[in-house]
Amino acid sequence: MTARAIFAVLVLVPLAGCGKEGPALRPMRGTVRVNGRPAERVAVSFFHTDPSVKGNAAHPCAATDENGIFKLSTNADGDGAVEGEYTVTFTWQSDPDPERARDLFGGAYSDPKKTTFRVKVGAGATDVPVFELTADPAQAKKFVK
Repeated sequence: MTARAIFAVLVLVPLAGCGKEGPALRPMRGTVRVNGRPAERVAVSFFHTDPSVKGNAAHPCAATDENGIFKLSTNADGDGAVEGEYTVTFTWQSDPDPERARDLFGGAYSDPKKTTFRVKVGAGATDVPVFELTADPAQAKKFVK
């Protein structure tokens, strides 16, 4: 995922979409920990595994807050995701400016075709399991609690 794409996730997603048309969304939230601690500003991207799911519904995303918590967004900030199975990727930007940022994970979690993280969104629980990731401790200490 490019720096510009991360910028879109972190800044523009809350502004996307105004209507309530489309499939029903399930509120979903989760936590990202890096080296065992909550991590701020991690971009979390879900990729629906069903190719018939199109548009925003195929790719809800979020960014973690200072406690490592994220709320998935499809059309509006924190509105959730459609039911189904997803692969999940993560990018952790070193700087909010996409021109200066680099992924503190070094791309280790950014490929939706190689990720081992999977989540099922259903009618039941609204929390996904905690995602435990690792990063260079010297870099991670800048953005973890």
